[in-house]
Amino acid sequence: MINIVEEFELWTKDELNYELEVTNIKKFNDLENVVKDGIRGPMVYQKYSTKKVLVMEYVEGFSLSQIIQAKRDKNTAILNQIKSLGFDGKLVINKLIRNTLEMSHVYGFFHADPHPANVIFNEKGELIFIDFGIVGVLSKKESVLILRYLRSMLTGNSNDAFNALVSLCG
Repeated sequence: MINIVEEFELWTKDELNYELEVTNIKKFNDLENVVKDGIRGPMVYQKYSTKKVLVMEYVEGFSLSQIIQAKRDKNTAILNQIKSLGFDGKLVINKLIRNTLEMSHVYGFFHADPHPANVIFNEKGELIFIDFGIVGVLSKKESVLILRYLRSMLTGNSNDAFNALVSLCG
């Protein structure tokens, strides 16, 4: 069994390997061409990228962190600007949830670090994930067990939820 320090070391090495990040972005964008939900990764210039250098599109827009802060601060300049671009918080959250569920449970691959600073809303109304150093991969078995766990939790069946969780972890 890997201890937490060793696991952190492995994750950190993967996150700092830009060749792996290029692969992750390209895979996500290839799947996005199938999913077509308006969420994508940045365009990557693989020709100029290496293990230590990542060259990609500069993504102009507002991170969800900036939007959240603007709402907290009641920053009308930013709020009016994103409103004029068609930003709808409920729609954005629904798109992110749907994307994560579809990518993970249908295709077995998803962005695993989708905190608000890693999601950009641009002037075209697109959502762009950045920082693909950490992605998740689910087998069909894991996907079924997670869905069984969630269904059991939602229906209040704690025994089935526990059994699904044990199977998932074991």
